[in-house]
Amino acid sequence: MLKVNSLLTILFLFLSSAAHADFNDGVFAYANGDHEKAWQTMMPLAQNSNHPYAQYYLGVMFAKGQGVKQDDKEAAQWYLKASKQGVKEAQYRLAQMYSKGKGLPQDYEAAYAWFKVATHLSHKKSKLALGPAKEKLTDEQFAAAQQLADDYIDKYGEAPNLDKK
Repeated sequence: MLKVNSLLTILFLFLSSAAHADFNDGVFAYANGDHEKAWQTMMPLAQNSNHPYAQYYLGVMFAKGQGVKQDDKEAAQWYLKASKQGVKEAQYRLAQMYSKGKGLPQDYEAAYAWFKVATHLSHKKSKLALGPAKEKLTDEQFAAAQQLADDYIDKYGEAPNLDKK
């Protein structure tokens, strides 16, 4: 039994380091403008490993049409997956999409809530966006947005820890 547990631990560590290496390869490809290779690297990590930063990069790529056909709805879905895992940049971009009604129905309460979660994670642009987002809300909507933000912070207000994966 000890031998099996040791083998499982080694296998897990190998797969974790392989996922980190693959992700790094994807980021390198993205940074060098090889969006097709970045997409081919990130997609399996995002789908099979639920890798939050791979999900974020897919959101960016779909939003900008890099290596894939531009698709705001698809971008929003990937940002949402990454946001729910605590990726503050994804939370910010998702909030922007809600605010503009881009790829999602326009929803100022959801926008405010996601800006607030990203602010909780020290995202500077989100902190600056809170005031303008609040101005679009009535007092009643603001109260609902605050409650939603509190719920989201409880659920999604912790940055990803890739060592746990």
